[in-house]
Amino acid sequence: MRAVLAIGTLLVIGCGSQDAAVRPVDGHAVVAPNAGQVGGQGAGRIAVRLPSIPGEHGPSLVAIDRTRPGTTDEISDGSMLADVDSCATCHPDAAAQWATSAHSFASFGNPIYRANIETFRHQVGKQESKHCGGCHDMPLMVDGLMTADAPIPPTDLRSHSGVTCRLCHGVQSTTKDGNGSYVWSRAPIDAPVLGDVPSIARHKQQVTTKVDTELCVSCHRGFISPDMNIPVHLSGLDEPGFWRSSAYTGNGMARIDQVAKQTCIDCHMEREPATADELGAKAGRIASHRFIGGHTWMASMRGDTEHLRRTQAKLAGAASIDISGARLAKDPK
Repeated sequence: MRAVLAIGTLLVIGCGSQDAAVRPVDGHAVVAPNAGQVGGQGAGRIAVRLPSIPGEHGPSLVAIDRTRPGTTDEISDGSMLADVDSCATCHPDAAAQWATSAHSFASFGNPIYRANIETFRHQVGKQESKHCGGCHDMPLMVDGLMTADAPIPPTDLRSHSGVTCRLCHGVQSTTKDGNGSYVWSRAPIDAPVLGDVPSIARHKQQVTTKVDTELCVSCHRGFISPDMNIPVHLSGLDEPGFWRSSAYTGNGMARIDQVAKQTCIDCHMEREPATADELGAKAGRIASHRFIGGHTWMASMRGDTEHLRRTQAKLAGAASIDISGARLAKDPK
């Protein structure tokens, strides 16, 4: 019994981030006050934290900040999320790069994903499909189309927008749980006025994304649970975990040849030359929105030879295998 309790405690301590809200259990937060010496270096407090409870958009962990209420003359939140053209006015390079990326084809515009999600919706349920929608189909999910009686409209822009500018640049906060563990703000992003320094500064502040890996982890980690009518809790996608065990964290023991420490952004959003029309450029370069790093099959299926070439070049040498062997002396006979 003690072993089981110890394992369970380790599991819940390892979930989420320290700054996230502690999940209540039977109405009480699970907190161990005055935990005493921690590593022999003074007193400390250990907050035992379980994954967040799914809310309005469960079983995904997406939450929406509606502090600013909508008005009757505004477009829907889903249509606002699907609008990339407005961003492309000032950021044509970033928009063009994104259009070739896996993020752009994360939703029903990807035939592989569509086959899987439609099967899931049929066999498990539309409500449960919001588990996927929190990261793949936000324009559809926020407008209620993931759970509507009607089929997903194939020609609707919201059906094939994927992970858009307005989503990533509208995330206010995240936790490390995964399954879409972020808070998205529906507040409008003001278009800057060229030459107006205060308006440009305000726009930059509104679109600033979470630093390092925080934003990536919220969707690039996933698990299944009883919230999906599955009687177990199983870890699924865990790309941050793979990264943490790799040489790219600065772990010199992971490879024989040394590689530089890199975060998700360092590797998958390397800076590249920008055109004069790209207003987000710094010193003539922008962080690539191609998100190069995988999905060679998608680029090949789409006939996008340039994206395929870039991906293959990125992957060359990214991983290594250490093979040990023994040399046997020649048989004296």
